[in-house]
Amino acid sequence: MTLAQTALTLLPLSLVACQPALEGDADSATPADSGLSEELDDSGLDTADTDTDTDSDTDTDSDSDTDSDTDPVETDEDTCDDDEACGHDAFCHEQTCEPIFDRLFRFTIEAAEVPTERADGYGWDPFGGAPDLYAVLTFDDGDGCQTDPEPDAFDAAWSFACELTVIEHGDLTLELYDDDGPGDDLAGTWSWTGSDARVALIRDGGGELSDPETGVWISLVVEPAF
Repeated sequence: MTLAQTALTLLPLSLVACQPALEGDADSATPADSGLSEELDDSGLDTADTDTDTDSDTDTDSDSDTDSDTDPVETDEDTCDDDEACGHDAFCHEQTCEPIFDRLFRFTIEAAEVPTERADGYGWDPFGGAPDLYAVLTFDDGDGCQTDPEPDAFDAAWSFACELTVIEHGDLTLELYDDDGPGDDLAGTWSWTGSDARVALIRDGGGELSDPETGVWISLVVEPAF
């Protein structure tokens, strides 16, 4: 056998001898790669946890700030300092807006006064005597009240009070008479026609009512009955 033949015969044996070492190197690299992957996974999980905590803190702070900024201020829409703060058919009573209609009010007819002659120039009674004044307050539905006559006086002081329910529709009328038996003389009349007029009367609390043409006046006070 020549030297060249001997070399060719040994070459496959060398390649076979080297193969286990290469396979061993490949196997030995696998655990290292796996360990690196686990470290990366652990690192990734830690990062995700950190991000979650950060986001949670941020969301909590954001929600807290938002709630603090947008919390509504509670107010009571029924509270008032005057009638202008209430609806058109309500009035301010003890700093509270309350409805006017279908509510009980106290009407006090305090006093009245007439001139020494009637508007037609005649005297109230024969021979120029003073009238016997009385007042009548009525609603269209028939609810009303009347004072007693004040005998022989050009001015009367009753301080007479009655309680009436104020209704929305119809008229409220106050009349002043001279009691002359079957034919009483009308001395003066005042009417509140329509809801707006009665609202104004209630809000004003009544007042001194006068007739410039006849010189007759009467005092009326209106206030809630409760």
